[in-house]
Amino acid sequence: MEESIEMKIKEIRGNCKYSPEENSKRAWAFYEEMKKELEARHKGEFILIDVDTGDYFIRDNDLELAFLCKEKYPDRQFHLIRIGYESAYQLKSIKNDYR
Repeated sequence: MEESIEMKIKEIRGNCKYSPEENSKRAWAFYEEMKKELEARHKGEFILIDVDTGDYFIRDNDLELAFLCKEKYPDRQFHLIRIGYESAYQLKSIKNDYR
């Protein structure tokens, strides 16, 4: 019997305390408190914010940052923000013309 999508999402999310929307809302609230200083000193870098405590880590490499935080605090819930930007990533479609 196939697992439902909801079951797969629950398995991936594990024991997350907050929904993705609440997680984002909490992280952005902490970010806004530090925004001026962060953007002056770290624009373009990544910040991973603990959505319960407001503790954060900043690095140039987002993957390194994620591993660092999960290793140090495996049971905490974090949110990734690219400092000075509305989103960490931007996806674009590139049209290829192979005529």
